Amino acid sequence: MLIAEVWANVKVKSINKTYTYAVPENLNFITAGWRVVVPFGHQKIDGFVIRVYEGSPTDFEFELKYIIDVIDDEAWFTAEMMNSAKWLADFYLCPLSFTMSLFIKNGVNTRDFNCRMKRRS
Repeated sequence: MLIAEVWANVKVKSINKTYTYAVPENLNFITAGWRVVVPFGHQKIDGFVIRVYEGSPTDFEFELKYIIDVIDDEAWFTAEMMNSAKWLADFYLCPLSFTMSLFIKNGVNTRDFNCRMKRRS
């Protein structure tokens, strides 16, 4: 089973970590850099895949939730962008979501994913 570490796209400084989700079979093409929709508490939010790896649900003390869908037709971030954003976050001691936002085109509202969310059958 594919497991993804997802950075929740929330602008809260206290949430400075990734969350672990299972990747459903129909989304097994996802790699680092994809923007996805995930369940987060009682809501659905967008997030960015930081890392994907093979794992087992028994590796975790809790039941993994599944990524709901991808938002775009391709990954938003290249490996170089991801590495630069991680380096900047470590160097300036700030959340990764802040440094990743430096690589997002002006005028793109990452909070409003419903209008662009791709429907998959």
